Amino acid sequence: MKIEIPTPLRVYSKNQATISVEARTVAQAVSALTALYPDFQKHLYTPEGKLRIVLDDAPPDASKRLMEAFYKGQVTPELLLACGGTIAPWMASLTFFGRDLRQVAIGSLKGTRLAVFTAPVSGLPMTHWNDTVIAV
Repeated sequence: MKIEIPTPLRVYSKNQATISVEARTVAQAVSALTALYPDFQKHLYTPEGKLRIVLDDAPPDASKRLMEAFYKGQVTPELLLACGGTIAPWMASLTFFGRDLRQVAIGSLKGTRLAVFTAPVSGLPMTHWNDTVIAV
């Protein structure tokens, strides 16, 4: 299985953009990633060893069923679809913006509005903000 590492997180993968691991499930892939690159551990797991959940807008019972299936390698489309949420139904993106990068916008596939809040810490700028565009 190939894992694409977002540019801001490549500091933890020795600047590797793609990492290949032997895994049949996402849980196995995350475990293999942290075995190869232990610095990911503190970002992906809680001190108790559970997968770190940053924002969960799903109904609690649906979220619990999904996480149980995740750890067993038995996630199904039906379980994913049940985790729609209300703040950002079917979350798809998260972006930090503003002068101090503390404003956060959450995009969603089924939402009719953009959820925005102020984070307690600054995030990372989008990687393409400093790209140079060459006109042809």
